[in-house]
Amino acid sequence: MKKIKAFAHASSANLGPGFDILGLALSVFQDTVELEEDPFSSRISIFSNELPLAVENNTAGLAIKKILEREKIRIGIKLKIAKGVPVGMGLGSSGASAAAAVTAMNEFLGLNLSMQEMISFAMQGEAAAAGDPHADNVAPALLGGLVALTSTDPIDFMNLNFNQNISMKLILPYVKIENKTKIARSVVPKEIPLKDHTLNTMNILGLLRSFESGDIEKLKKYMTDPIVESKRSIIYPFLNNIKNISMKYRDVAVALSGAGPSIIAFHDKNNEPETFLNEVANELNMQGIGCKIVESHVGLGSRVTQE
Repeated sequence: MKKIKAFAHASSANLGPGFDILGLALSVFQDTVELEEDPFSSRISIFSNELPLAVENNTAGLAIKKILEREKIRIGIKLKIAKGVPVGMGLGSSGASAAAAVTAMNEFLGLNLSMQEMISFAMQGEAAAAGDPHADNVAPALLGGLVALTSTDPIDFMNLNFNQNISMKLILPYVKIENKTKIARSVVPKEIPLKDHTLNTMNILGLLRSFESGDIEKLKKYMTDPIVESKRSIIYPFLNNIKNISMKYRDVAVALSGAGPSIIAFHDKNNEPETFLNEVANELNMQGIGCKIVESHVGLGSRVTQE
């Protein structure tokens, strides 16, 4: 019986001012999916110890369903999902599952989908977790590296340069919030002052140039967001304190990773931010919150690993 396995890495979305636009693939975690044809069924059967088993509530299952519907293919599929990306931590967990499923399904059916089509299907799968389709996690999970969405209808994107002298640490607070992504998106303002729009646009332009140049001080300057990230401090009381701690260190730039609670810290690869990280751990500990700190490199795009 035909089987296909594929993986997709974790990702960090937004990166400060780039809400629903910017995403970065992270090598430290990955999801793996396995597809197998089910000759005794015409439905998608999901096998996972951590995720919803109903297709409409599972990002991988929903993405596969959308592909089958468009292609007008009626086939039974056994979908096994092995989670490696921590769930509910703002690291693109749902996007990794959707991206790996689309990659596997494209190979499984020999569809030769364009990358725009693959992003679109994975984005539709994301609606199972977030309520609304968004592509800032699935795009880097599929493409790898640093990605900017330039259009969602139709899908278009840019692969951006990421300086190899920049290193990353992920701060993972032990915080669990039910329906966290939907809550985090609910605090996003529907209308904003023109001055905030202008500031965010300037910050995005400066941010992209800083990722390319490797200038951490400039990266720190532009990795600010008066529109979305600042509103999410209501959900995460520790966020402002950690941002304030980072202001003491010229060579560390931090942002909330996606919808949180994880925080991504960028630094020069030759200058480990041990003092900063210790301060952050102490701050979280004072709030009764444990944490894990891990290093990550820039992740690859989703790949088929077994046929």
